[in-house]
Amino acid sequence: MTRCSEVVNRKSLEGLIKSGALDEFTNTNTLLQNLELMLDRTKASQAMPADGGLFGGGFVQNSLVLRDYPPMSRIDRIKTEHSVFKAFVSQHPFDGLYPWIKARNFTLITQIAAENA
Repeated sequence: MTRCSEVVNRKSLEGLIKSGALDEFTNTNTLLQNLELMLDRTKASQAMPADGGLFGGGFVQNSLVLRDYPPMSRIDRIKTEHSVFKAFVSQHPFDGLYPWIKARNFTLITQIAAENA
């Protein structure tokens, strides 16, 4: 964010977070909740001169401390990803549904499958 501070804005950063591109750092919910803090940090790094000024007194703190938030549920994470890509990329909401249906032994599905065979 410091190196690309000229092109980082709210919309681009929010899109990166929702798409899962920054999941390497922490969970999506924590990043979304700390979005203002990250944008303020980017603006502050833009304002500081790169050489530290005449006496070297100005410097930008390199570490950013984010407030922790609980991770999103699986379905909420899929929805936020879908809001960016307009498609399900990493998972589908119905993933894992077949074992649940099979465990409950729904006969309707087996009857339909038998009729179509």
